[in-house]
Amino acid sequence: MRRQKARETAFLLLYRMDMGHLSLEEAMECVERVPDADIWQYSQKLAETVCGKQAEIDRILQAHSLEWSVERMSSTDRSILRLAVGELLFLREAPVGVLIDQALRLSEKYGGEESSHFVHGVLGAILRDEPADVADPR
Repeated sequence: MRRQKARETAFLLLYRMDMGHLSLEEAMECVERVPDADIWQYSQKLAETVCGKQAEIDRILQAHSLEWSVERMSSTDRSILRLAVGELLFLREAPVGVLIDQALRLSEKYGGEESSHFVHGVLGAILRDEPADVADPR
């Protein structure tokens, strides 16, 4: 539950950055701080990972989102996908199934009517094409 809350907070940071063209530091001032320091710290770690690897993450998203440019995606879907891909490929601290499930929950909570289908499709394509890169941590 703690990691789930951290992922949701990281999503809110990434979304705020995307919508407001803000730096991570500016977004952190706009997003309500989680009272639990460990959750807040992990949220920052997730957001920093995405920020540091965003160009690479966006190339992966572009390659796997058929006929949708990253720029054309909704800010919500783009932020959820960036978070999921960042954690899947660069942190590898949680099982793939957990990360997919939580990305879908975020898309159902914050996205549009078709967001969860879109997010699921893009993440599924990434898993099919790059399975060695997203192996479960053990």
